[in-house]
Amino acid sequence: MGDIKVTAIVIAYKRPWTVDRWVSGLRRQTVPVEIWVWDNAGDFPDRPDIDVIVRSSRNFLCQPRFLIAGAVKSPYVFNQDDDVAIKDECLFEKLIAESEKYPDAFFGWNGRSFANQDKINWDLAYQYPGTGWVGKVDTDQVDMLNVGISFYPTHLINQIQLNPYQNKTRQVTEREYKWGDDMWISTWLKNRRVTSFMENGIELLDERDQGLSKQTDHMVVRNELCRRYWKKQSPPEDGADVVIHPEREVLP
Repeated sequence: MGDIKVTAIVIAYKRPWTVDRWVSGLRRQTVPVEIWVWDNAGDFPDRPDIDVIVRSSRNFLCQPRFLIAGAVKSPYVFNQDDDVAIKDECLFEKLIAESEKYPDAFFGWNGRSFANQDKINWDLAYQYPGTGWVGKVDTDQVDMLNVGISFYPTHLINQIQLNPYQNKTRQVTEREYKWGDDMWISTWLKNRRVTSFMENGIELLDERDQGLSKQTDHMVVRNELCRRYWKKQSPPEDGADVVIHPEREVLP
């Protein structure tokens, strides 16, 4: 199989009907791939086509994809959940070529830009479509990168605060940890880039009722977190001890 180029880290949680699809998408890639699974339900089956399985005794939600990336030996990491399948067998080959052009960038499939503050409807800031949405465009003009599907050189994992509860710059709450990993992780990423290869090369599988996006508060809380992290408040809202993106100003 040759030297492993990409380690694919998959977060799995009680969606056995999707496994064959996403495993096939990863195994058909034109570059050598290793597959690591973090099993948040603790019951993922043994499979010879999975290289590493971590069966967790509790659901750690999204954070493990970056936690275990610190142990990766391959030069690149690809993150996805078990409700995503790759349909382009050349996707990793294309992303590696993009990464060679932009060696310090995290690549995602979409995101949001909050530069035009007066045009953002902050009650719907996370909604799609709408002002601020960035998708199917090759650009680095993005503040919040959706990191659930992402690709990056392994060495960049050091940019991310792996334990957000023990960060001296900004405290991450339980609520943010559950609902807003895209937001607090994006604030630590120095270079965020949306590439059309990503969205054009993947398909979303049926997650049925298994997934945070199916829960009632999903959009409500994420809209709230967009305000918390990126809205310039004058005067600050009650309790606004927030830090805008590190490349922007820090609010009082």
